[in-house]
Amino acid sequence: MRGARLMDIKALLNTDMTTLVRGLKRGLDWWAGELSALVPARFRARLTRPRLVVAIERGEPVFYRSGTGSWRRVDKPGRAAVRAALVVAPEAVLTGDFDYPVPSPGELRRMLTLDLDRLTPFAAADAVFDAEVAADPAEKGATRRITLAVMRREDLARDLALLAGKGIHPASAGLADGAGTLRFDFTRDLDGAVQARGGRLGMALRIALPVLLLANLGLLVLRDDFATVSLREAVEGQRLQVQRIEQLRRQVDREEARRRDLLDLARRQAPLPVLDAVTRALPDDAHATRFDWNGAELRLAGKAADPGALPALIDATGLFGPARPLDEAAGPPGSFGLALAAKVQP
Repeated sequence: MRGARLMDIKALLNTDMTTLVRGLKRGLDWWAGELSALVPARFRARLTRPRLVVAIERGEPVFYRSGTGSWRRVDKPGRAAVRAALVVAPEAVLTGDFDYPVPSPGELRRMLTLDLDRLTPFAAADAVFDAEVAADPAEKGATRRITLAVMRREDLARDLALLAGKGIHPASAGLADGAGTLRFDFTRDLDGAVQARGGRLGMALRIALPVLLLANLGLLVLRDDFATVSLREAVEGQRLQVQRIEQLRRQVDREEARRRDLLDLARRQAPLPVLDAVTRALPDDAHATRFDWNGAELRLAGKAADPGALPALIDATGLFGPARPLDEAAGPPGSFGLALAAKVQP
């Protein structure tokens, strides 16, 4: 997946500007179509209704202005005549109703382009078309009722060329419905024609596109800001828990060290290990008549052939400190009495 993404970026960087602009334009057209589909039909009709239209009558342009349910002829159209919408002759347009899948406005045009030779007697290269989607709810998934209008490409190009020779460049070309409005727009896919997107609706969409882009960027920034604040609050909330855990860990470590010291002290203060160590330290010719051990001090008395060597022998065990004499040391020759303090005190 990562390799494919790198390949896409490399292909994008190697693409020429003409292809990039064409792709960007298709993307903007798709987005404008999606936004236009979101506008309610009655508002979309008001926005797309041209203020001034031009019809070709006997080879001459005649201008009309939309009135209340009708068209009113205008003899002096003014500067608005340059961008007036073209009204094509009704006999030049073939219309029909179909049940057709409608995924989105952009996809609908692409699908109709592929099916145009099946739905109409024209090939896609020889005709221009537009479609209207009925307002009734979808049936059978995305299937809707559409009205398809198609005319010969050369007929529309001829009318546009005639108007261009008189300095008129229509913003769109449609079919008059007799109620003061235009239906369809046949200039969407016509090469060399001015492809406006519905007058005020097109202007509104061109304004809406950058506004929505800025709004999306603003929402992304706000979302990241909220995420950062939430993360900071979560970290602050967990810091107290971490401090408590560290405090408990220090207490556990201190308790474990204290237990180790107690076990070591108990091992050193147990009478049997002390008795065994002293027994091993005393020579065979020495015997004890007194052995008192209170866990902190050992009082040892008895007789030995060389009483003066006993302190050094007992000190070699490593369990006691320096010995001091007891009263028993003043007895008969060979008697000894020693008091030895334990090295590890409780």
